[in-house]
Amino acid sequence: MITGSERNLMKNNDIKNLAVKLLARRNLTKKELFEKLKLKFDKESALKISDEMELSGIVNDERSAELFLYNLSEKKFYSNSKIMNELLHKGINNELIDEIFKNCNLSEEERAMKFLKKKYKQGKINKEKALRSLLRLGYSFEFIRNIISNVKSENERCTSYEIDELC
Repeated sequence: MITGSERNLMKNNDIKNLAVKLLARRNLTKKELFEKLKLKFDKESALKISDEMELSGIVNDERSAELFLYNLSEKKFYSNSKIMNELLHKGINNELIDEIFKNCNLSEEERAMKFLKKKYKQGKINKEKALRSLLRLGYSFEFIRNIISNVKSENERCTSYEIDELC
């Protein structure tokens, strides 16, 4: 017959195994790991294991936030405000977000320009499509107008892009 302590040990091993499987698939924040564990186990066990994983260094919110920031800024070209919202949603605290943004070396303007150059390689930029695309990435309307006018002024110098006047 299985005693209570043996049952707890088996449950503890099950939850640790699930945590390791989840972390092997992708990098998770402590909050994300807790939420996923909570779906299959009770809150206390999920919190205990996510705390253990954090203390052992397996779960590191700072590392997760840096990787996520890199992915969203360099690969997806999100605006700073959209990146902040995504990081907050993942459970990263405001102080850590501010610290990580200080180390980010790419400005929003450079990011938006890179996006436009990548999206419109063929040379012709459709202003409505560019506007909608940048709005979806979290940039403000005024910011987008400035970016498109900058691209237009570059166009007049190097004629690599065609842009109709905005508004």
